[in-house]
Amino acid sequence: MNADVREEIHVLETERVIGCAFSVLNGVGLGFHEKVYENALPLELRRANLQVIQQKSIEVFYKGASVGEYYADLLVDNLVLVELSSGKAS
Repeated sequence: MNADVREEIHVLETERVIGCAFSVLNGVGLGFHEKVYENALPLELRRANLQVIQQKSIEVFYKGASVGEYYADLLVDNLVLVELSSGKAS
């Protein structure tokens, strides 16, 4: 698979994830703690036939050396990292 095809797949997958995020936001509403959205979004993503791993541990490397561990809120189809954040509604 060439780079253009991989990029197109990534763009399409990202659009699906964003669509699911908007569905959750519209369904749940604004103003909740991040964990509420972190629990609701995987439900919506799975309904869209996407695979989801919550709190996925990812080893981080710099110049070939392991420099730490990162925990992604969600990893979708082993392709898209989702980092959730919530703030106060104004």
